[in-house]
Amino acid sequence: MAHLAAAGLNLALGPDALDGVGVLDLHLRVAGGQQGDRCAVDAGLVQLVGDLHVRLVVQHGAPCVGEGTGALDRIVYVHRRHVRDVLHIRWHAVGKTHDDGRLAGPFAAPVEQAVARAPRRPAVTAAETTATEEGAAKERAAAPAPLRPLEGVTVLSLAPNLPGPWAAWRLRQWGAHVIKVESPGGDMMSRMSTLIYERFSAEMEIVEVNLKNKTGRAQLAKLADQAEILVTSMRPSAAERLGLPELADRMSLAWVEVVGSEEDPEDPGHDLTYQAANGTIAAGGPEAPRLPAVLLADVMGGERAAGQALAALLQRRANVAGGHGGAVRVKVSLEQAVRDAAVTTDLTHAEAILGGTLPEYGIYRCADGYVALAALEPHFRERMEALLGTSAEELAAVFAEQPAEHWVAFAKEHDLPIVPVT
Repeated sequence: MAHLAAAGLNLALGPDALDGVGVLDLHLRVAGGQQGDRCAVDAGLVQLVGDLHVRLVVQHGAPCVGEGTGALDRIVYVHRRHVRDVLHIRWHAVGKTHDDGRLAGPFAAPVEQAVARAPRRPAVTAAETTATEEGAAKERAAAPAPLRPLEGVTVLSLAPNLPGPWAAWRLRQWGAHVIKVESPGGDMMSRMSTLIYERFSAEMEIVEVNLKNKTGRAQLAKLADQAEILVTSMRPSAAERLGLPELADRMSLAWVEVVGSEEDPEDPGHDLTYQAANGTIAAGGPEAPRLPAVLLADVMGGERAAGQALAALLQRRANVAGGHGGAVRVKVSLEQAVRDAAVTTDLTHAEAILGGTLPEYGIYRCADGYVALAALEPHFRERMEALLGTSAEELAAVFAEQPAEHWVAFAKEHDLPIVPVT
């Protein structure tokens, strides 16, 4: 059993978790300091040792002060748990780099003990470390700079489940600092899917607030005072009960409301009902309709909400510059998002061009499963016809002879759009 610990909180990795090498992401919240101070802890733990990458990403709660003196109060989540051992840890703070496995600060001893307990591999030589670091530096230099237009912008999200967190996650990717408010019971998504919850809460400041009492609403007002963008996912009546319209006006927020139906936002609904009502659930021939594999309303609604947040922010700033007041309020309808996507069914219904009438665009059985072929463009289609056949019957017979792995290699060799159905 290997352990990592921080400020008294232990993470235990059993033998099943230690089987194989992978990445361990420990997202920690930094406590202490005053609002507005910049945290001195830059990138947490980042060290490549052979084929093991241990990464500690610091999540900014109340920013810390000094050089790595903030207390680490809790682990927010662990992204991957396949770790064979821990050999060496580098901790970087402003003006200091500890690369010998020793750390400074209140969490030094537990981590040093974890390193001491971990099973050992042959030490990495200085030359190997230098080569690794030089290679990583070259990769960073060659990579395009990330698109981060929202650096310095704070987003306050009151949205649980998926569409709102998706929008907040996208805004975070664009550089915004996101404060996600969760009820005392937490986000229901954390119980439905740990993977989805962790992905769409990554690098956000999670704050537990009980909005049903005056103390919680006062705390919400303080958080809103830091923000320019507000994202919610609730019925308008619930927003009214929480006093959000007045709060958004008073704080001049760019408010994006994710609702079900724009025409009847009080009506209950979820992704399934919006897809069912708008023709995006495949009937499967004579079979009964199947549950959708992709939550189209939630995903498209989340993306649309992120785009609307950018537009609302620009409008807010224009309003402020023009002396007209900064508050902006826009609604994003999940049902409308699906309705817009459903236009594409004109291409995919049974008699349509992408509905199965073209041999060059379809799914075929292979020796160990299925492959998808999409040779629509003339140059792809001509190459397909020369190498594989022209009719659906010819293609079906050819694909059935070989496993998917063969067709992946074939597609790569001949520049054809063929992939396995996974």
